[in-house]
Amino acid sequence: MQYLSKAKSYGDIYSIMRSKASLQKPKLEGTTNKTFRLPNGILEVLSADAEENGTTVTDLLVSILTRYVDFDREAKKFGFVTISKNTFRALLDSLPDEKVQEVALAQSVVIEEFVNFWFRKRDIDSVLATMDIVSKYQKVFEYTVSRNDREMTITIRSDFGRKFIRFIRTAWERGMASTLGVTPRVEEEEHQLTFVLPISETKSLLTDLAT
Repeated sequence: MQYLSKAKSYGDIYSIMRSKASLQKPKLEGTTNKTFRLPNGILEVLSADAEENGTTVTDLLVSILTRYVDFDREAKKFGFVTISKNTFRALLDSLPDEKVQEVALAQSVVIEEFVNFWFRKRDIDSVLATMDIVSKYQKVFEYTVSRNDREMTITIRSDFGRKFIRFIRTAWERGMASTLGVTPRVEEEEHQLTFVLPISETKSLLTDLAT
């Protein structure tokens, strides 16, 4: 995911946020040597997967545990379940448009609760960090962020179809409005959404990153 200036990705911004904004998240910096006992069967699977993906067992375990720290341990408090992409799309496509909007409005509340519960701050940094987590671990859309002197532009792309784009539009448009107190300008295409927010309404450490 491309971003600006000193930050190579929003993951960089997320890491900076952890230290600058004093978010209530575990510190992930540095490493410590620990010894753990693993069942042989689990180690065999990890070793095979690491070799297949051109990585090490240590790096694979770190990615698994990072997901648990960043997402799984908190997501279960919101009743998340895991289903395949095809099943999710089929379920969404089977709903009438008004029901999709109803579900999207409920999801906008979840987004607001995510921001409040995970980051304890109602600002654009926390909204983008939530978007980053959803994009990274649920893998239902990808996004980029750009800005100029006047506006911040968030572009979301997904191949889940028109109904999903409308679902995402309502969920994130309402989620941003209730969290930030400003409604973004939205442009909708078949596989893409563009949210535009005025910089004056989104003052945050992102301004510092661009200088």
